[in-house]
Amino acid sequence: MSQNPEFNDEFVEEKEENYTGHFYVCPAEIFESKILSLSEKHLYIFLLGLAKINDEGECWPSDAYLSHKLDFNITYINSILKKLEKIGLISRRTTRHPSNPFRTKRFIKVHTEIKKILTNSEKTEPRHQQNSQAEVIQNPKRNKISSLNKISMNEEDYTDKSQTDFIYESNKTKGEDAPKAKKEKPSQAKSAPSAVASELSEYFLSRIKETKKDFKQPNMEKWAKEFDLMLRVDERKPERIKAVIDGIKNSKVGFAYIQSPKKLRASFDQQEMHFELGKKMNRVFTNRTWAMHVKENYPSQYSSLTFNSDSVVNAKRGKGIYLDQDHEEFKEALMRLFGVKI
Repeated sequence: MSQNPEFNDEFVEEKEENYTGHFYVCPAEIFESKILSLSEKHLYIFLLGLAKINDEGECWPSDAYLSHKLDFNITYINSILKKLEKIGLISRRTTRHPSNPFRTKRFIKVHTEIKKILTNSEKTEPRHQQNSQAEVIQNPKRNKISSLNKISMNEEDYTDKSQTDFIYESNKTKGEDAPKAKKEKPSQAKSAPSAVASELSEYFLSRIKETKKDFKQPNMEKWAKEFDLMLRVDERKPERIKAVIDGIKNSKVGFAYIQSPKKLRASFDQQEMHFELGKKMNRVFTNRTWAMHVKENYPSQYSSLTFNSDSVVNAKRGKGIYLDQDHEEFKEALMRLFGVKI
């Protein structure tokens, strides 16, 4: 390949096989640089290898191709290219297609005056902290050992301890032997369930046995622990818990689907809302029935009484009261609405 491929008629990007079949060389200045991270060195060496097959020292890989070959995510690729360009190790240019300005092609020129470039950059660029954890966080996609790590070295001669740590961490993904740190289980404070929790366990069991006398005896300690969580963590009052238990007992299905405190805890809010809805429907039905009875027995006094879905109305006054309220309160409110005491 003697010249850079600008835009030909087909405008076909170079295929992957054009970048394979050769090896990569790491210049000593790059290897020993203190301002470049391993990933930055890795990408520069890869670009240098691609540019070697071109007389102009340029290559034109896409971000997707670099991401695929180096196993870096595209965002990380762009951040490395930006730094390499800032230092002066590479320069980028973009060419537009002559007949279609929306089609572009990026070229990366790799500069080889490394020693001079790095000497000038070391005066302004901070020394890179070779930290294994930071490297992994910046590049979450990377899960393979870097080709730089394949370079044979004597660990005793290599003084950058943090970089050695990163290589060691990377080698773990290859399945190499490494001491595994023991996972410490978080300390769990064990405390005995409260007396109230134990009482609720007994109450729950007694209500179940009212329906099924031969119900299998459960582990009462586990039941008490579950009720203790409902009291301490969920902040349920004992009265509310008993009310829900009674509601389940009096429902059509009873304890057919809830036979343990764990299931009771998981569906507590659902059960409570269900019972509250049932109570509301009962109040509405009771008050509506009573109001209809009043209208039938006192037709002259309550002739203007009409019904809506959720209220009763005095049509003459244009005022009404809701059906969803306590029955005794509803009776008093209805008599005040019509000014007739029954």
